[in-house]
Amino acid sequence: MTTPISPPRTTSPGLSPSQISSHNSPDPITNPNNKNEAPTTLKIATLNCKGLNTPVKRRIACHDLLATGAQILILTETHLIRQMEPKYWHKNIDRKFFSSAKDKKTKGAGVLIHRNCPLQIKGHHTDTEGRILLINGTLPNTEITLVAIYAPNEKQAEFFRQVDRTITQHMSGELIVAGDFNSVLIPSLDKSKHRSSTIPTATKSLRSLIKSQSLLDTWRTLNPDSKDYTYYSTPHDSYSRIDVILTSNSLIELLSDTKIIPCSWSDHEIMLSAFTLHTIRSIGEWKLNEWLLNFNPVIQELSQSIPQYFSDNQNGEVSEEIVWAAHKPVIRGILIKHATHIRKQQFTKIKNLTAEILSLETSHKLNHDSNTLTSLINKKGKLKQILIEKAEKSLRNSNRLFTKKETKQTPY
Repeated sequence: MTTPISPPRTTSPGLSPSQISSHNSPDPITNPNNKNEAPTTLKIATLNCKGLNTPVKRRIACHDLLATGAQILILTETHLIRQMEPKYWHKNIDRKFFSSAKDKKTKGAGVLIHRNCPLQIKGHHTDTEGRILLINGTLPNTEITLVAIYAPNEKQAEFFRQVDRTITQHMSGELIVAGDFNSVLIPSLDKSKHRSSTIPTATKSLRSLIKSQSLLDTWRTLNPDSKDYTYYSTPHDSYSRIDVILTSNSLIELLSDTKIIPCSWSDHEIMLSAFTLHTIRSIGEWKLNEWLLNFNPVIQELSQSIPQYFSDNQNGEVSEEIVWAAHKPVIRGILIKHATHIRKQQFTKIKNLTAEILSLETSHKLNHDSNTLTSLINKKGKLKQILIEKAEKSLRNSNRLFTKKETKQTPY
């Protein structure tokens, strides 16, 4: 299926053509020597989500993936039904594309794009099974094709040939292929319990796809001899690296980082790759987080500080207009202080749990100790509960926001 997409009304700077090709002419928009520009990255994250049919789970998925700094989120095993995919995911997600099964909550691939991502969409193509999603787009002066795939556990050779045909038919420009491949590229490095010297048929088919499209494995490029994994199979007590981001040879020069990030609520982990870009600096805008008004320390300090401010400044030496205008930054400063403190506390708690999970996972990958696994499951459960509570609060805030907007639009 093919769907043409009109380009966004606004444009954003992105990859310099000199970064993609051999052109050396300076570009006033993307030239890194331009003082109005700031070095940044385009980050792409992929995760097998094991179903995204509840608002809380969708919110947690967006939170975890956006927390990595990713602007393009590639989701697999979404379990959404075609033409019934949710419209709203997150306030920072403004473009959504899906390949879903027709009438069953099974399979599924999706791509969510951050509102600040410079990618402009030209069109997208899907298969009928909910396993392949191809998006054609542009970064300034550079065409790019994104492919999200969720490979099956069987008939993988046939599937990878289908992916190859789809890419050949619809690709334009540079190519990035990401998702759950349900297969490894180098069994001796990408599986924790590899004993056979025979190369699996699925691996051969995947390698054939990579050779046909001139692709490189981003993680293996920066970690040529390392062992790490994105999936843990409980029945087999084994790890494997089956969630992969592949990219064109020419884009590999822009690859600045790639990592595997723990995920508390899926048996897969997040695969993240970052590419160097240059973008125009934007000016931020402060907005009140209304949830701050639910905290007693905030209310107490505001109740004391506001009367004290007017008592100190309404002395006739300064006009009432200036006194009134200047009290707003005072309030803003108090709110920012408390918001920063609360966020730091929550961030520290999540960071510490994530570090403990990473340490336990690393240990379990090496020794497969049952006590370590029990501790790992316990820590993941605690982190998952924190993320659920955070997601539920975020959803409540979103509902209030939509209610306010609808009320304002009512003429009576």
